Amino acid sequence: MARGAQGADRLIRAAKEIVSKSGFTAMKMREVAKQAGLNLSMYHYYFRTKEAFSKAVVESILADLRQETLAELSRRGNGAPLQELSHCLLMEAKFLRDHEAMILSLMNGAQRGDAFAQEVLKSSHVEEYIALTLGRIERCIDEGLLEETFSQVVTNMLFGAVLGGGMFFRMLAGPLNGELLRRLGIDPQETRLEDARLEFIVQKIVGSGLTEKGRRMLAAAPQGQAG
Repeated sequence: MARGAQGADRLIRAAKEIVSKSGFTAMKMREVAKQAGLNLSMYHYYFRTKEAFSKAVVESILADLRQETLAELSRRGNGAPLQELSHCLLMEAKFLRDHEAMILSLMNGAQRGDAFAQEVLKSSHVEEYIALTLGRIERCIDEGLLEETFSQVVTNMLFGAVLGGGMFFRMLAGPLNGELLRRLGIDPQETRLEDARLEFIVQKIVGSGLTEKGRRMLAAAPQGQAG
């Protein structure tokens, strides 16, 4: 790898750690350069503007997520439709939990009309990742395993159940939030969901959209296999 590419990569890696923990508001260029072990002038040399750098950071994070999901699916081999969908949703749930500050920062920015946040959320990297999950939802629907309306609600359910341990879901759900949270097994006081809880949430979300055929297939599957 060329020296310039190494320097840029070090800056991106340092920023990814900061953004994932604390969101974009905490991404101060001086701190990023310090954590990367580079002079601040190197940041300006490689990226020129904060917007260009921020975009590179988000694209790298999303590219990592897509690659990790594909690698996990490949490692597990060709699975049954519901099994593959559950794996995709679980990977997405872990990503939401581990990058909560960044995601909320982008969503809040997009709601305020921030052009950068809107551009990121509409980027090809986001679309490519969403396509991984949607493709598996469509397969399950085509095979009669999921209700046709499942694709319309799954994103809101997953985002709402994971972000802030259900905080975002309570904000969206209004007076229905208590019942919806109970159905997903979420403690309103829980602020970070462990892997076992995420697996439970994914099972509940997938289960909420199953057809009778899907329920029969799930019941007949060996333990630990969905679909």
